Amino acid sequence: MFFVLFIITYPDLKLGNSLKIISPYSFSYNNLAKIEIPNSVIAVQESAFKANQLTDITIPNSVSSIGVNAFLNKDTTI
Repeated sequence: MFFVLFIITYPDLKLGNSLKIISPYSFSYNNLAKIEIPNSVIAVQESAFKANQLTDITIPNSVSSIGVNAFLNKDTTI
């Protein structure tokens, strides 16, 4: 199994309303500062947003599962 990492240069990320699960390492190692997770998401898997510059995270009540290190960042507090 392997993962493909994409470098995103936009500091903000707004995900689509049809998204159900954010897979492991989906947005890791980018320069994201802000993310807004839509109400359609039920799970954020391990390390999904690891190693970003996150300062603003919106997680709706629909998210019932957050994986290990999903938001692991040097200066992020949730």
